[in-house]
Amino acid sequence: GAIDAASQLDLKTLALLSRNKDVEVDNIPSAAAVTLPMHTDTAPFNDVNVRLALKYAIDRDEIVEKIFFGAAVAGNDSHVASSMPYYADIPQRPYDPEKAKFHLKKAGHENLSVELNTADGLLPGSVDLCVLYSEHAAAANIDIKVNRRPTDGYWSQVWLKEPFSFVTWGARPTPDVMFSL
Repeated sequence: GAIDAASQLDLKTLALLSRNKDVEVDNIPSAAAVTLPMHTDTAPFNDVNVRLALKYAIDRDEIVEKIFFGAAVAGNDSHVASSMPYYADIPQRPYDPEKAKFHLKKAGHENLSVELNTADGLLPGSVDLCVLYSEHAAAANIDIKVNRRPTDGYWSQVWLKEPFSFVTWGARPTPDVMFSL
């Protein structure tokens, strides 16, 4: 009936445990990361303004709150966590649909439609994260169609093959290990 320590709990379970006065939760940030990479050699992602529009069209704080139940830190386009050497303490890119529209227009688009691939088994909440992002992006005239793909085969049939996808990266001991991968 007792446990001394646990790691990598389901975030819904972590939120429930946090409510129990007899349980002490010490959430230690890791260097794990969730990313939404785009193939920059494939249209429309080959235009830096399209990529910037997509970056300004996501509300990272709401994702941390609603998908990760506060047990995450908003990232800023870098795999180097604040707990690691060479962390770049740069200002977070804010959610700004108007700035996203500005970059879309600069790219020659009044609106944009893209497909974002994900799978349920990648991370609890991965599909929900992508759907929430699509709702954020709609305010910037960006239609993100979320493609729920089978978890089985995701890494061989979607990752590095589809131009826009959800990806998780486990923590690595040093930034060099991550960048070398």
